[in-house]
Amino acid sequence: MITDIQPITIPTKGTGDKFIIRVVSYSLGSTSAQFYWAVMHIEEEASLVILEGNINMSSPEIDSWGTDDSYVIDWALNELNFTKA
Repeated sequence: MITDIQPITIPTKGTGDKFIIRVVSYSLGSTSAQFYWAVMHIEEEASLVILEGNINMSSPEIDSWGTDDSYVIDWALNELNFTKA
C-alpha cells in the first residue's frame, strides 16, 4: 500500500513523498513482526527510493493490529516521525 506523506528531502538522494510498508516476517500467534519500509519519489517512468529500512513491531502493538492494516501504516509513520499528507 502506498501512502502520501509530507515530503522529506535527503540532500544526496532527493525528495520523497510516498511511503510503502510490507511484512517481511510474521507468524500467526507471534509476539513480533518485521516490516520493510521505504520513502520514495514515484513518477510514471521510474521510482526512486530516498530512504529505506526495517522496523520491528512487538506486543502490545501486534495485538492492536488485528486485521486493520492502516494501523500498521499509522504506527510505522509515528515510529519513524513521518507525517501523512
